[in-house]
Amino acid sequence: MTRALVLGGTAEFIARVNVLPGTQVVALTSATIADERFDLIRSLDPQRLPDIIFVGSSVPIDTALHIGRCTDEIYPGVDLVLVDDVPLDLVVEAMRSGFRDVLAPDVADDRLREVLRRADFVAYDRLVSEELLAEAPSWAELVFVGKAPGNHCIPQREI
Repeated sequence: MTRALVLGGTAEFIARVNVLPGTQVVALTSATIADERFDLIRSLDPQRLPDIIFVGSSVPIDTALHIGRCTDEIYPGVDLVLVDDVPLDLVVEAMRSGFRDVLAPDVADDRLREVLRRADFVAYDRLVSEELLAEAPSWAELVFVGKAPGNHCIPQREI
């Protein structure tokens, strides 16, 4: 399963990411991010980092670039994606700030799926088909986290 964190994304974008097979999504509103007490780096658990962080268009661009720089410096393995319609000069600045991609909010599902396929870690359960698992990158760590009633291979808090 790809762990995705969506910061300030629209409800529609969050729903589109959430319905992609093998994706677990946590979303934070732009109001949460704007709170002066919010510190993304301190709030991330180094043992359970997201594979990808989407920063939505409701996050001010200066804040988004700051998030990119800080995250890339401390957790360079986390993919950062800016989801916004921005001019070319801001695309370049976003890339320099650590973002791997800049996507339009209405990005095609195939392109969104392609970005999610770069995950280094895939947690899956018995409902995930072999066909879908075959799409995981060859370098990705595959971990079965499935459970059946009364039979849990990994406690929920560790997933």
